[in-house]
Amino acid sequence: MTQRHYLIVPTVATAQRRVREAIVGAGGMVVLAARSGVLVARMTDAAKEAIAGRHDVGHCGGVDFAPRPIRRIRVDQDGNRIGR
Repeated sequence: MTQRHYLIVPTVATAQRRVREAIVGAGGMVVLAARSGVLVARMTDAAKEAIAGRHDVGHCGGVDFAPRPIRRIRVDQDGNRIGR
């Protein structure tokens, strides 16, 4: 069984604890919990279906993490920026 990351938005922020316990109970792992109540969890598709069907979950969709591109700034030997 493969696991993916899912963005889970509870219907109210106070439901975050209950949803978090449900994720762990379904075999998933909470990766990120925001103060607003939003969670990012790693779980299987079967666990996702179980969580998405809860009455206190408004949205449950897949997310992909990608590294941020490196911004390169050219400087001369004195440390002054070259170009833009």
